[in-house]
Amino acid sequence: MDFIEDMFETFNMSLYREGYLAPLFFGSALNNFGVLELLETFLEIAPCPGPVESSLRQIIPSEKQLTGFVFKIHANLDPNHRDRIAFLRICSGKFERNKFFYHTRIKKNLRFSSPASFMANNKSIVEEAFPGDVVGLYDNGNFKIGDTLTEGEELYFQGVPSFSPEILKEVINLDPMKTKQPEKEYGR
Repeated sequence: MDFIEDMFETFNMSLYREGYLAPLFFGSALNNFGVLELLETFLEIAPCPGPVESSLRQIIPSEKQLTGFVFKIHANLDPNHRDRIAFLRICSGKFERNKFFYHTRIKKNLRFSSPASFMANNKSIVEEAFPGDVVGLYDNGNFKIGDTLTEGEELYFQGVPSFSPEILKEVINLDPMKTKQPEKEYGR
């Protein structure tokens, strides 16, 4: 292990927090080598949740009222169901299961009876969550990326990215008589 110490500079917390340095870990999840060290180090060096800019003001994590934003929507996580899950990052306050929260874009109060937490392939029901936590909310089409939940305050978060669809590749069938040929070769 001495050769590793000679190859890399020592860890500097301020350079890490400023984004100039990334820690390097050696291990294997398959063999459970180094995983515990990685997780313990992550707990030590990960920053606490910080303030987030909104349309009205800066949201401080220690505020009592809940605020959070949807940063990802995932469809069909469960192969047995056609589900949609919106991932909500809690910015302030406390998220509680079965409590009504205000959806600022659609201007409706929504209640979540089965909010979920995910760890690898396992999911569990979340009773409560706090700033910095991510909660999976089963969604029937109410959410879009960037949507905000509050306890009644009309605000939305700034800086949440919005992506337009991109065409990465286009296939043009030059022979209409062979329409089914690509389906045979590549499947549907």
